Amino acid sequence: MKDALSQPESTEMAHLHIKLLMSHFQEHEDGLLLHADVAASAADVEKKLNLHASPRLILLG
Repeated sequence: MKDALSQPESTEMAHLHIKLLMSHFQEHEDGLLLHADVAASAADVEKKLNLHASPRLILLG
C-alpha cells in the first residue's frame, strides 16, 4: 500500500487505484498487469508483449 501511495503525482489515478486494490488483496502486479506505451495500438501490444492465456489488464502509460 505504501508503494502505491508513494508514486509520483504524474501517475494516473486509475493505476493507483488498481495498485491499492491489488495490495489490499495481496496480489502481485506481474500476475495481473502488463504495461505498454501510451501510443501503442492493440497490434503493437500483441507483437511486443508476451500475452498469456489467462486474462491480464494492459495499462497504457
